[in-house]
Amino acid sequence: MEVRMVDNRKILLGSAMAIILLIGVLAASPNAQAAQADGGEDQYKKLLETIDGAIRSLRFGNDPTSSLESAKSQYINLVGADDGEVVDLFDSLIAQGGEAKLEDIQNLRGEVKEAVEATGISLPFYFDHAIFVILGISIPLSLAVTLINRKVVDWKKVNAAKARMKEWQNEFSEAKSKGNKKKMQKLKRRQDAVMKEQKEVMGSTMKPMIFYIIPYILLWWGLNSLYGGWVVAWIPFEFPWPDLGLRLFEGSFVSLGFLGWYILSYFGFAQIWRKFLIPS
Repeated sequence: MEVRMVDNRKILLGSAMAIILLIGVLAASPNAQAAQADGGEDQYKKLLETIDGAIRSLRFGNDPTSSLESAKSQYINLVGADDGEVVDLFDSLIAQGGEAKLEDIQNLRGEVKEAVEATGISLPFYFDHAIFVILGISIPLSLAVTLINRKVVDWKKVNAAKARMKEWQNEFSEAKSKGNKKKMQKLKRRQDAVMKEQKEVMGSTMKPMIFYIIPYILLWWGLNSLYGGWVVAWIPFEFPWPDLGLRLFEGSFVSLGFLGWYILSYFGFAQIWRKFLIPS
């Protein structure tokens, strides 16, 4: 028993250290980003975000002209107007308005990157490879949280309570469908006890949050500060949000920023870890 407790402590400590390490890596990112901003990296990042905004507008069937005009101005302010080829590309696409082709704007983005980086300005690797960086954070983080849940929660008790609740619901539904009022009355007398047990075990599944909620919030803040406004991944089609009744989620989307990709990768792998590590 004592050996098992020591093992549990080691796993919890290891999981906590993994989360703290991830926070430590990201905590320096906003500072590093701010330090690089004087060299033009921040302007370069905003320029690419503006071009991505033009791509997004066109994919929604809107006119990308406004975003392209802003991007052209940002480009000239950053590297000057000496590279007439890139400026001409901007002018051509601006003249086309809503008739511009998606692949042409994507090609423009590539030309802009090549021209800007030829001046010695570049973005840190965690922007160009954001999809893999966030994935690399989500996988161990979801594993650490799952291990904490596995060790802190009494899953035998939780699963037993769920089984009793399901059994009660099935018996009540059967009695109701058969019109067996006597059995229904008997089951109703058990309802409070069943619901109380269910509430207790569900509360116990929330206890592991004390180990990771603060580090989790700090990690979220670090990633959001770093990737706010950055397109992490493009979706090959227009994807509608389910109607959740929230203004934040109305409409559809064609790209994933930090939030979307983080949620998708974190909870996707969390479900995989739970399947293999959490008793059911």
